[in-house]
Amino acid sequence: MSYKHLTTFERARIETLYDQGNAIRRIARKLERSASTISRELARHARNRLYTAEHAQKTYSTRRLNCGREGKWSPERAEIINEKLQRSWSPEQIIGRLFQGSLIFKTLYRWLYQGLLVNRNLTVLRHKGKCQKPQETRGRFNVGKSISRKRICLLSCDLKRYAYKDIFCRPLRLLATGQ
Repeated sequence: MSYKHLTTFERARIETLYDQGNAIRRIARKLERSASTISRELARHARNRLYTAEHAQKTYSTRRLNCGREGKWSPERAEIINEKLQRSWSPEQIIGRLFQGSLIFKTLYRWLYQGLLVNRNLTVLRHKGKCQKPQETRGRFNVGKSISRKRICLLSCDLKRYAYKDIFCRPLRLLATGQ
């Protein structure tokens, strides 16, 4: 089941209703939210029975910015990798010798194709005759003939087949039957 985060407007309503002395269940009913949602919000942000929507929203925003995993790309790492690529090291060599266990070579290729390394200069790679495949192919439709064009094509093929039979096979049947 999905959930929605509290909005700034809902936090302001919680503040006014809570200041008026309403119970948590009544606030939840008025906002059409679960009582446990309101209870958790007040437990997180109310200090000494004082809840301010502005403070709660700021705290929520800073926590939201800090959540998630930190990325592995850094300017220092990029500088080291760029230097090795300019010396014609392969991404596999760079990972194997310098970043064993902390990065994988597919990450380096992804950074290259995104333009995060050597200004998207892919000539530093040793291709060995391999073409670059599209990065992502899932979720895309094959671009082919539209259905209306396919129907026209099928109709024209049927007409060609019947025309072929009428032109070449009918006279042969007539000759065979002697008519």
